Amino acid sequence: MEWIQQAVCRQVDPDLFVGDCHSNELRHREKRAIKICLTCPVIDECRAYAFGLARQSPIFGGGVGRHEGRGHQQASPTPSAQAGGMNELGQCLVCQRNTQRMACERCEANMRRQLFQIVEYKSLAGDNLVPGQGGDGRATERTLGINVAALDAFAGFDAIAVLESWERVWREDYGLTPYGPASAARLESGESTLLGIVKFLQAWLEKSCIEHPAVDEFASELRGLHRQMQQAAGQTRRAAWRVTCPSDTEDGECGQQLRVSGEDFGGQVTCRACRTTWPVERLLRVVASSRHAELWLDPEAASEWLGVHIATLRRWAKDGRIKRDHGRYEVHSIREAITA
Repeated sequence: MEWIQQAVCRQVDPDLFVGDCHSNELRHREKRAIKICLTCPVIDECRAYAFGLARQSPIFGGGVGRHEGRGHQQASPTPSAQAGGMNELGQCLVCQRNTQRMACERCEANMRRQLFQIVEYKSLAGDNLVPGQGGDGRATERTLGINVAALDAFAGFDAIAVLESWERVWREDYGLTPYGPASAARLESGESTLLGIVKFLQAWLEKSCIEHPAVDEFASELRGLHRQMQQAAGQTRRAAWRVTCPSDTEDGECGQQLRVSGEDFGGQVTCRACRTTWPVERLLRVVASSRHAELWLDPEAASEWLGVHIATLRRWAKDGRIKRDHGRYEVHSIREAITA
């Protein structure tokens, strides 16, 4: 059996391919093994070998294990194909909300949105190739004089690798046209690889959220990929600042908390309590000069505005010299610490 020397599974932990599916943990482990099988160049030889075994076997040929014996011509379904029923736990595998689906409708909507945005972020990454500041205010340059993360995202390498593996799994589980012929048809039509994969996953997402026992793994990998593509495209939003409204009312200063972010500069915000509309830049100047209103900034903004190193802000907050809440710092307390 010379083909065994080419098997991908020889490069990973063999324990990944052994064991029955009696728990969620084992099902997830077996699903990871099947994903490895689907990338193997000798999957057909492995599957043929497994059909000839006269004993119960581990995973062969993308999930052929646990068959009934020699000469059996039908592979046992993979764990996900065996599922096809209701969620016995009665909880969403992603968020633990009560549902009879494997993933609830809200999680399905989130996954659908993330798939759509990944395609969008791939295009936007092309505008973020020049090194500089990403959307979260942190430097993005990483060597070669180019934003490497944006370059990878623009090429779609990671996105295609992650999502293609799931298209292969779903096609196998649902008895659809194998990925190879489907991908070739896309190329003939001129459709981009990533867009074609996303369209497929969107089309089969509802079914997978209803019955696929590994949908939580898909959701986790999709969430990580979405975050990675968002950062590479420079679309990560900076945390909002909290500002107390300084408007005069019959009872004194309003004091209602307002949320302002860097994207709001040049615009306006309206207080829901007193209905006062403030130009954002004027609001910040008024709050900064008021002894009663509070202005909470993220560490980068506070450091830049007040000229105090972020490490110093953290030390002062730890010593109780300045106010810190949920990662933001109050401006007036910092000024008092500076002059102390």
